[in-house]
Amino acid sequence: MSLGHDAVVTSIKKRKAYLVITCNDASERLKREIKDECSFDGRNIKYIDALFKREELALCISSKAGVISIDDQGFAEKLITILN
Repeated sequence: MSLGHDAVVTSIKKRKAYLVITCNDASERLKREIKDECSFDGRNIKYIDALFKREELALCISSKAGVISIDDQGFAEKLITILN
């Protein structure tokens, strides 16, 4: 898992990310940038703009981040199933 803008972008560019999640209270600029990175240059990384806020995510991961990437394929697939 990668937390925060820089770590997530690095994970995306290195094609390690299988799922990227932004909190609903993240800035529109951040959401647009991350979504574009997920699909740039033939990348087909699943992107979810979640219904939870940054504080709610912090309770789950013990870190305040507006964007996270899931870098484990099995975990990403399970989260996609749950969040959809």
